[in-house]
Amino acid sequence: MMMTQQVPAMCYVPWQRWDELYEPSRAIMRGTMFPVLDKPFTGGRS
Repeated sequence: MMMTQQVPAMCYVPWQRWDELYEPSRAIMRGTMFPVLDKPFTGGRS
C-alpha cells in the first residue's frame, strides 16, 4: 500500500491589529499584551 503525502491539518490565524497594548507589567499579569484578547475565564468544574 502506497502512502500519499497528505497535509495533517491546516490552521487559520487572523492578523492581530496593534491598536492598543497593555503596559509590560500588566501584560505579564493578564497573560496577553492585547486588551482585545483579554477575555475572562468563565469555565469551571462540574
